[in-house]
Order: sequence, then C-alpha cells, then structure tokens
Amino acid sequence: MKKLILLISSLAFLMMVYTYGNARNLMYRTISEESIQIWTTNEMFEFANTMALTFEQNNPKFKIEVTTVNENDVTYMIENSDDIGIISNNILTNDNIWKMAIAREILVPVMNADNPYSNQILSEGISPKEYESISNGIITNWGELMNDQSVSNIKLFIHNTSANEIFLSKFLSSESDLHPLDIENFDAFLTKIKNDKYAIGFCRLADIIDYENHNLIEGLKLVPIDRNENNKIDFAENIYSNLNDLERAVWIGKYPRELYNNILTISKYQPVSTSDLAFLNWIITEGEQNINTNGLSKLCTSELQANIQKLTDHPVVISEPNEVNNAKAIILLIVISIVVILVPVMFFSKRNTNHMDSSNKEKKQKILTESSVVSPKGIF
Repeated sequence: MKKLILLISSLAFLMMVYTYGNARNLMYRTISEESIQIWTTNEMFEFANTMALTFEQNNPKFKIEVTTVNENDVTYMIENSDDIGIISNNILTNDNIWKMAIAREILVPVMNADNPYSNQILSEGISPKEYESISNGIITNWGELMNDQSVSNIKLFIHNTSANEIFLSKFLSSESDLHPLDIENFDAFLTKIKNDKYAIGFCRLADIIDYENHNLIEGLKLVPIDRNENNKIDFAENIYSNLNDLERAVWIGKYPRELYNNILTISKYQPVSTSDLAFLNWIITEGEQNINTNGLSKLCTSELQANIQKLTDHPVVISEPNEVNNAKAIILLIVISIVVILVPVMFFSKRNTNHMDSSNKEKKQKILTESSVVSPKGIF
C-alpha cells in the first residue's frame, strides 16, 4: 500500500511540474508579444497611426494595430468593441463610456502684431457678432469696428481646412455662406497676416506656436474674444496673455466651445490590461511631445496630471490569456484529483491498519483466556 501511495504522489508531482512549466512558458510568450488594438476614424487616422508607430519604436515589445471605421459606425464600435478608440469629440454620441482627452484642435483669431489698433483690441476684444458682421460684409473697415474715422479695410482670412470651416460656422452662428478669404496653404495664410497690418484671421493654435520658446511665432498676436459683448475684456475673458493661460482656459471652459474639439481616447469600459494602460500612460507623458507635430495642441499641465491620476486611481485587474487560464485550470484539476485519490487510499489504509490492530488484539485476548489454555482434564 505504501508503494502505491508513493507511486501516485510521484506521478502527480511530475504532472504538476510539467504543467507549471508550460504555463510559465505561455505567460512569458504572451507578455513578450503584447498586442494593442486601436480603432479610429479616417479623419484621425494619421494622428493615431503616428502615435502608434512612435510608441512601438520606444516600446519594441508592444505591437499596435490601427484600423479605421466609418463615422457612422462609431456608435457600433463603442457599444460592441472592447478596444481603445481615438476620435474627435464632435462625433461622440454616447457619454456613458470611459473617455480621456489626449489633445485638442483649437481655432484661434490672430492679428498682425503691428496693427495700429492693437492696444484697443487687446482691451476691448472683438465679439462673435462683430466677426459675423465682418464675415458677411456688414462691417468693412476698422473705423466701423473701432468707432473712429478710419477707412482702412478689414481683411478676414481663414486657413481653410474642413475642420476650421466647421469651427468658424458654429462660432458665427451662421449657416449662410461665409465670406472670409480662404487660404488652403498655411504658409500663404501666415504671409498674408504678416504682410498686412490690418489683416486678421483664424487658424489652428498649434500651427502658430514657436515650440522652442513656447510662445507665438514672431509677428502675430492673439485677438481676445469679447464673449459677453460688453466692449471690454473682463477678468474671466483675460486669457490671452500667454499660452499657458489660454490652454488652461480651454480646459476649464473659458474659451468659446465652438472653436475647439477634444481628441479623445475612449472605451466601452475602463481599460485595465497592462498593454492598454502602457499605451495610454505613454500618450499623456512621453508621447505628449509628438502631439503638436500633428497640428493638435497639447493639454495643459494640470489636465495631464488629472489624467495620470485618472488612470492610476482605478484598480487594475489584469486580464490573462485563455491559454494561461487553461494551464491554471489543469493544475487545479490535478490537485483536486490527487486529493480525490489520496483521501480514499489513506482512509482504507487506516481502516485496514485498524482492522489488523483489532485482529491482533483479539488474538492476544484469546491467548490469555481460560478457554484458550489447553490442559489435561484431570483424573476425575
């Protein structure tokens, strides 16, 4: 019996060692071949793909596959896919999901730094209605806008992209044909503003930043927006003195909502896998330096810190591959089998031992009894 128990135990031990080794190999292979699935729209593909390639270059063990979907399929992807999506906020149809801003597309009004009305503009601003009147040709010169006798013409330019036109149309609350002078090439747009001290225009903030000095490129100034139309820039509207103030103002809602879009990472549920979290953390830390190269604006420091906290606050439940789970299930099954086999064996072994002890005891008792003694019956 002892030999049988030893044999069963040895076989079970060898099976456990073999299965555990396979499980470790499966886990190692899965970790070394981390895969991340990203979906995005055609509009955001260039940005998403650039970020994915840069992440892979800096983190070779990860592999990212970026696929595009039609904007009409975004709702379906949100409801049915567990992968991370990268989209513009303006096409998001469901707020009951996990989302995190990673960049912004911001349209800003700019003017020639040598504009004769520069100081007055900085203190009074230009309201959305005044921009609409300029765009529609109701206001044609600076005298009409600044209430003086000047007859110098106002020229309103826009760096023409599909997104910029949508922004401006919403900002001006006008569905009619706009009349700013469209310029498709940004360098041409910049030349127009720099060469005409009476020119103003709309372009993306990211396109006019001197990133070495974190300031506007030379020759331009931001035009403050008089949101409440009281002909002065109030304290809450005074957000144009430097880029840090402007970026933070966009985050907290002081900048006109019609003039920017958040670029979001979204998912049906809070991302928890190590690979997804690694990519998301990289985007809002090391990857931030690549945001501006795609014509988008970085988030302000406070918002980035809030996003980092958002990722680390949630408990991480690492989802393991099915192969690893199967290996663990096999180990558990072996352990249960050993218990099932050994318990009866030990039970019957103990029972046999007890039976033998009882038999021996009875034999001893028999030997000691009077009837067990064989003796002569005597003479009588």
